[in-house]
Amino acid sequence: MPAPLHPAPASRSVSIAGAASLFAALSILGVACKAPTTPAGQGPTAAPEESPSTDAPIGPILQQSGDISLHALQGSPTYQDASLTLVAPTTATVSGDAAFAFKVENFQLQAQSSPIIDDALASSDKGQHIHLVLNDQPYMAHYEDAFEVPLEPGRYRAVAFLSRSHHESVKSPGAFAVTQFVVGDDASDAFDLAAPQIVYSRPKGTYAGADADAVLLDFYALNAPLAEDAYGVVVSVAGEQFTLRSWEPVLMTGLPEGQVEVRLQLVDRDGEPVPGPFNDVTRTITVERKPNP
Repeated sequence: MPAPLHPAPASRSVSIAGAASLFAALSILGVACKAPTTPAGQGPTAAPEESPSTDAPIGPILQQSGDISLHALQGSPTYQDASLTLVAPTTATVSGDAAFAFKVENFQLQAQSSPIIDDALASSDKGQHIHLVLNDQPYMAHYEDAFEVPLEPGRYRAVAFLSRSHHESVKSPGAFAVTQFVVGDDASDAFDLAAPQIVYSRPKGTYAGADADAVLLDFYALNAPLAEDAYGVVVSVAGEQFTLRSWEPVLMTGLPEGQVEVRLQLVDRDGEPVPGPFNDVTRTITVERKPNP
């Protein structure tokens, strides 16, 4: 994913090493702790949101294997000052429906991000929203800053991040929140939220007609700076394999028709898998070249 697109540490962040003891205490309470889970690297370098590119969103080919090509997605508003802060839950244990609440700043939920990109890609007509990922489950899109989620008993890692209307995650330093909690009785060990990890976001669901021409590939990298001498994400799709060493949204073209498996794996500098309960995720999407009747 050209020069790495990884957010720089925010001024209010502290180092992972310096925050270790504080983070451990906050994790017990189930409070989101952004300092040790900040996305890795430097911030996006695309044009600022007040003057997005007017070029087509499908940029140069980054990698190609067989019939499938990975392209840079260009022209998105950057939202460098966007902020998402977890307000609830604030306890380590919840019962029944989990009530989530967030404070959103410098980002308008339900607004449309970019007419050019929204028209070219699979997008939500409800506008910008929050992606909530529980463990390694598919994300839930929420268009309000407070909502309830019915959950089965168990331990949950919750990662939330702001999303553009075309489902591209906002990767600025303050645009995400991470926590963990237990529903009911659960004696499993707590997740290490400060460990290197990735969060699968897109693609998801069915891509029909023109939406199948260019499909967004996007994920969140936490505590895992993507670079040649650091971490990478191995993308396996329809029998082809790619390795991404920078963090940016990618468009996939040339996907075959039918059921298509997309697998994301976090690897280290040597290409070895990075341990973690959610660092190897596979989704199946549907590609339909003809629009639904």
